[in-house]
Amino acid sequence: MNKLLKRILNYPERRKVRALLADPPAVRKNTVVFTSTEDYSDNPRALYEYMIENGYNEKYEITWLFEFGKNYRELDTPNVRSLRMYNGRGQRTAASYEAILSAEYVFFSHTVNWARVFRPEQHFIELWHGCGYKGRQPGEQRVIRFDFCVTTGPKYAKELTTHYLCTPDKLKALGYPRNDWFRTSRTDAAAFADRIRREKHADTLIIWMPTFRKSRVERISTETIIGDTGLPLAGTTAELRELDDYCREHGIVILIKTHVLQAEVDIPYDELTNIVLADNEVLKAENVNLYELMAHTDGLLSDYSSVAVDYLLLDRPMGFILTDFDEYEKARSWCYDNVKDYMPGQHIYTADDLKKFLSDTAEGRDGFAEARARVLPELQTELRTADDSYSRHVLDYFGITR
Repeated sequence: MNKLLKRILNYPERRKVRALLADPPAVRKNTVVFTSTEDYSDNPRALYEYMIENGYNEKYEITWLFEFGKNYRELDTPNVRSLRMYNGRGQRTAASYEAILSAEYVFFSHTVNWARVFRPEQHFIELWHGCGYKGRQPGEQRVIRFDFCVTTGPKYAKELTTHYLCTPDKLKALGYPRNDWFRTSRTDAAAFADRIRREKHADTLIIWMPTFRKSRVERISTETIIGDTGLPLAGTTAELRELDDYCREHGIVILIKTHVLQAEVDIPYDELTNIVLADNEVLKAENVNLYELMAHTDGLLSDYSSVAVDYLLLDRPMGFILTDFDEYEKARSWCYDNVKDYMPGQHIYTADDLKKFLSDTAEGRDGFAEARARVLPELQTELRTADDSYSRHVLDYFGITR
C-alpha cells in the first residue's frame, strides 16, 4: 500500500481522533478503563479479576483496551467490554480514545501518555510492573503521566520521586494487586509444580527469573553479560550442562522464566534434564499463573529484578546473582542507594556460590530469614488480616466501592 493511499484510508479515523482531543467527551461517573502493555496481564489484570469476583461490575462499567490483536479477547462478563486499540492499518482507534478520555478511572501498567488529555475529574493510576532495584538509564528524561502511582512499600513511596520525576504525594504504598495471586489457586500451578518434581525425581523446585540485559527493545538494553544463553554464570552451553548435571545429582529442578523483554537467546532445553523452560508461552499452554506458581517453589534465583521484592512476601530463600553489578550500575543505575542491603539472600558471584545456594535450599539451610524480616516492612506493605488483599487496598484508597 503506497503512502498516499494509506493516508487517504486513515483520514476518517484521524479526523475522529483529532475531534476527540480538541473537544474531549464528558467524563462518565463509575467508568473504569484497564490496559496493560502485555495485554490482559500483571497488576491491571489482578485488580480487574478482584473487581469481577467481588461484584464491582454491578456498579461500574469496565473497559479493557487490548494493544495486540493476537491477545484480544471478548470478556464475557456483564458490564464489561473489550476494545482494540489499533485498527487493521496500525492506527489507534477513535473508540479507544473515546473510552480513555471519558473514563473516571484509568488503571495501567506502563504508560498511557498517548491519551494526551488529562483532566482533574479523571484519575490516571499507574499500577506499574515492578518495584525493584533498577533505576533510570543515564540521560533518560521521559515523563510518564499519572495522577498517582502505586508502590509495594513505604521505601519506594519515599525514594522513587527521581525515578518517576514526580512529587512524593503521587506515590502510594498500597501494595501490588498481582501479589494477591500468591494466595489464589485459580489455575493449574500446583499440579504443574507437582508434575515437574515427580517427572524429574526432585524434591526442590527453584525458579530462576533473571532480568534482561540484551532487550528486544534496543534503547533499554544494557548488554553487561555476553554469552549465548543470556544467563549469568551459565553463559555457554557447557556451563549450562554442568549446572544441569549438578541439579540432577542433588534432586533439584530449576525453572527458567525469562524476562518478557529479553532478546532471543540460545538455550538448548532439549539437551537438559533438570533445567526447564517456563516462559509465558509455556505457562499459558499449561494454564499456569506465574505468581501462583512461585508460591509452589522452594526458592528464587534472580539479580536486579523486582520479582525479588514480591517474593519477599513468601519468606523463602533467595539468591542474587551479582556478577555484573558494577557494569550494570554504570549502564542503568539504581533507584536508591545501598541496594545490596535490600537484597536479603545469598549474593552470588561464582559458580561455586550458585551451587552453595542450590544445595542450601535443597537441604533446608536458610541463613537469611532475619535479613528478610528486616527489609520486609520497608519494601512491602503487609496485609492486615487473612482476608485482606492488595486489590482492596487500591480500590478503597481511590474510593471505588461496591
